[in-house]
Amino acid sequence: VGGMGGDCIDADISGFDLTDSEQGKLKNLMFVLLKNLWRYEKIEFPTSCSTDATEDCVIKCNSAKMHDGAFLNKFEEQLIDVVGLSVSDWDNATMQSLADTLICGKAFWPGDHLEAASPVEASFWPIHPTLDRLLQYKMMVDDFAETIWDIDNQESKMYCEYYYDSSCKGHHAYDLTFSEVITRSEGTYTFDYVSNMELRTALTPDTYSVSYIYNNFEWEVSEG
Repeated sequence: VGGMGGDCIDADISGFDLTDSEQGKLKNLMFVLLKNLWRYEKIEFPTSCSTDATEDCVIKCNSAKMHDGAFLNKFEEQLIDVVGLSVSDWDNATMQSLADTLICGKAFWPGDHLEAASPVEASFWPIHPTLDRLLQYKMMVDDFAETIWDIDNQESKMYCEYYYDSSCKGHHAYDLTFSEVITRSEGTYTFDYVSNMELRTALTPDTYSVSYIYNNFEWEVSEG
């Protein structure tokens, strides 16, 4: 449910100036590189795939960004900052060769339990209510000492990892949920978007107002 599969497994990068440890680390962190390069619009993923056109189901490096070095610059940046490789002295041809070996024109099967992408993986859904149930149990027996959400005036903290080039939309207490949810207001259940804070309040035992309750908080462990 996590990590990477596909072309990266058999990719031979032994010809590059990388130790065995660095090669392993690079492959293990490919899912981060792909995510970041896509966010920076340096690569494109196929929007659909079919069994009779597998050659089209590959990652495309953004050629429109390559002529000015933008793709290679960002690729090099990720190798240094994310993987921790010392590649600043590599020339463009070597860097492009590594990109062609690992990314450009390659097919990957990333595990879907990766950060905010988890809901697209079916196994997420039995995990999510389990954590919800544990959260409610904790709030009833040993609540959090602090539940402050507003950190706007705390310079040492941040709402999200990419705060420096985004507004961290979706992470603030006042941001609306991505999808509509069912909550009770003044005795009536409504199906609407609510803020993150409103949803957390609805899930808090003292102000509980979602449309379900858990039968119990027992935790059966299979012996075997």
